[in-house]
Amino acid sequence: MLLQERSLISNDVYPFWDTFQGKLKNENPYQRNIGLKIIADNAKWDVENKLDASIDDYLSFIYDEKPITVRQCIQALQKIIPYKKQLNLRIAEKLMSLKITDIKETMQKSILLDIINALTEIRKYQTTDEIDSYIMKALSGGIIDKKPKNEIEARMVQ
Repeated sequence: MLLQERSLISNDVYPFWDTFQGKLKNENPYQRNIGLKIIADNAKWDVENKLDASIDDYLSFIYDEKPITVRQCIQALQKIIPYKKQLNLRIAEKLMSLKITDIKETMQKSILLDIINALTEIRKYQTTDEIDSYIMKALSGGIIDKKPKNEIEARMVQ
């Protein structure tokens, strides 16, 4: 948590990028989650474009066997999106390819909301008909409750 906080104000954690990249290969899901979060927190300092080269490895965690890791990955993407606009359409494509019905039913709503939040963040910088269509279908699909649906619809108009 200290490294995450430090990453918000300084680039002095960035030189250890490869260490955190290595955590993504750890068998322990907790270690993988640490890697995901700290990489996302350092995306704004990534002047060497290391994330660009490893984005597919990073995005593979949206298909992780552990739903909490899936959520951590998708939520962390929201920190990456503003700083890596060149990756946004690839991120959107991967997010939209995740089959919500393949996820444990108790986690479907949370993960779908995470996806929509990431896609609405991408829409601030660029959008496609596919992104808009995905969001509209998700809102009308019956998984999302009325209150979050209204909040998302309000963000779509902004």
